[in-house]
Amino acid sequence: MIIKSQNVACYKAKPDRGFTVSEYPHRHLILTAGDAKVGNFIADHWLRSINATCDLRDIDVAVLDYGFSDRQRARLTDAGAMNIACKKDMHIVSARFRDAAELLARNHYTNVLMTDGGDLIVQSDISPLLRQPRERISACREPLVFPFLAKYWAGGKQAGPHLRELQRRFSAEPMINMGVLVGPGSSFSAIWSCLRPHDDSRTHFGTDQLAISEYLLDNGYDQLDPRYNFIPTQRPFGIRVSRGRVFDPQGLVPVVHNAGTINLGRGFALFGLGPRHNFRKWVLLFLAKRYNLSYAKRQQRADMG
Repeated sequence: MIIKSQNVACYKAKPDRGFTVSEYPHRHLILTAGDAKVGNFIADHWLRSINATCDLRDIDVAVLDYGFSDRQRARLTDAGAMNIACKKDMHIVSARFRDAAELLARNHYTNVLMTDGGDLIVQSDISPLLRQPRERISACREPLVFPFLAKYWAGGKQAGPHLRELQRRFSAEPMINMGVLVGPGSSFSAIWSCLRPHDDSRTHFGTDQLAISEYLLDNGYDQLDPRYNFIPTQRPFGIRVSRGRVFDPQGLVPVVHNAGTINLGRGFALFGLGPRHNFRKWVLLFLAKRYNLSYAKRQQRADMG
């Protein structure tokens, strides 16, 4: 059943898939967002990786659609994802939180896993993240600071006074990465509420990361194991790739997030699912190691007074 609303067409949860309600009394959701630019990646890599690895017996998969082609929509639907038509009237990184909040207000899910879709793949079953009891959002705090990036986010010097304060704050302390968030469905309305006041900057990249980082750090969150939001340039030590699968010193990485403001800053070339993907950018990862070591030394000196 489709419920029409101003911004988003919301789908009610699909019926149980061959098991009893008493066996699985709760339903959960994996959610991402994208437009035609990343639609092929979402269909061929993000969604395929989830279908190939995850136990989805009590989990729905949905994609917030900000302009997929008809062919992309058909491929997503054929692969079992719910396609939710949304209005692209601000940057997708902000709009997704508005439309997720509206979707979750109209469709009850116990827990929700919201991820980036255009630069992220799943390599092992992440469904246990959704089945454990949760009272608030879990997320990964970045291990280091990139001060030269934060000051350009949310419109740079054009950002409002409060976001300018946040640019300065997160030029000195690590942010929370928005690539993977997991928590009760009801918690996403509060996340959108912290973004709502910044209407002048919601058309810019990075507004979500600044505002939501502030909200979670000031109001509390649970630390998610960083291997569930593994960014190679932030954790560049001991990375190994075998037939396209990414490993760190602990083994196969559950969730690989090839994050970077621009493609040049992403740790893997030909990123995706399969043996012909995920070639390490040796020079970039070498520079990332140097930066990580330098940052750790600076922090150690600061801690020593």
